[in-house]
Amino acid sequence: MSARTTQSRAIATSAVAKMKTANPAPGNPKKRPQSHTDAASKQTGPQSLHGNTPEIDLRAGKYEPVNGRPICKGFVVAGVLVAICLLVIAVVLPGGARRTFRQIVVPAPPTNGTKSIRGSSQQHGGPPAPLPGRCDSANVPKESKCTGCPPMFQGKLCASTTRYNDRTKGSCGCGRVDPVPKDWWTLTNYTAALNCINLDPERPLLSWCPAGCGGCFRLCSTGGTTSGKPGVTKTGTCRTFTVTNRCGDGYRQYPEWCSNELTYQQCQDNPALCSKKGSTNKFGYPAHFDLQDFHLQVSKDLGWDNAEVTFEVVSCPPHWQSSPAACPSCAQGNLSFI
Repeated sequence: MSARTTQSRAIATSAVAKMKTANPAPGNPKKRPQSHTDAASKQTGPQSLHGNTPEIDLRAGKYEPVNGRPICKGFVVAGVLVAICLLVIAVVLPGGARRTFRQIVVPAPPTNGTKSIRGSSQQHGGPPAPLPGRCDSANVPKESKCTGCPPMFQGKLCASTTRYNDRTKGSCGCGRVDPVPKDWWTLTNYTAALNCINLDPERPLLSWCPAGCGGCFRLCSTGGTTSGKPGVTKTGTCRTFTVTNRCGDGYRQYPEWCSNELTYQQCQDNPALCSKKGSTNKFGYPAHFDLQDFHLQVSKDLGWDNAEVTFEVVSCPPHWQSSPAACPSCAQGNLSFI
């Protein structure tokens, strides 16, 4: 072999080697020379979760993580668009989002009857039924026809009564002089002093011209008695009494006839609270009437001896609605008989 031939083979071998170096075999990216575009992409491209910088192929519109699995950006964009479309459909379609809230609305209670939070059955819109047993009190009536708490008889609230003789104007100022004449209307008619919390719930300690002056109540005997002789009082005797005085015996001090801390309306609305000691008077009644008996109109004419009665608010008789001279001291107040 001549020297020229040997030199030609060497040049050919060198050229082939240079071609292999410039064009590495497919599937071997590690041996591919880095272009200026690749270098810039690696410097500015996004970081992977593990801190590696993925290689980005800008011409193909995709990026290729280090593990070699290409992920198309089109799939990501499509997923975001689908989510936005679903959200728009849920809001725009009728009843879409609103229907969910309607399903969690608590339905209205039935109107045929419910149970109160105290466990007693009641008609919708009416007062709760009385609790079984008597209201807690310091004393127990000698003979009672009323049951439950607050005590009731034939569907009406019950009250205790006593009698008194008093010729003064009373807390309602009913009289021109003090003492009033023996024939003054407050002494000859059916009048009463009402326990102070029922007479003026907002100002129970007010002893002069309280708000409830002039109110009228219809009292009916049950046949029972708190502290009188059992069997004396007849059942079903009824009279209308007007309030001309105040009874504050024992209020905020000790159990007594007029020591009630709740009004009869509060007792009827909340039997559980009414059942606690102190809510009612010393015999467990939500109201007390001290009846004027100056002419024995109660003890003799009615035959009542500290009678147990039912009571209800009524209109006053027309002949009791006199001029302001009837109760001049409280004439500026809201007395129903003036």
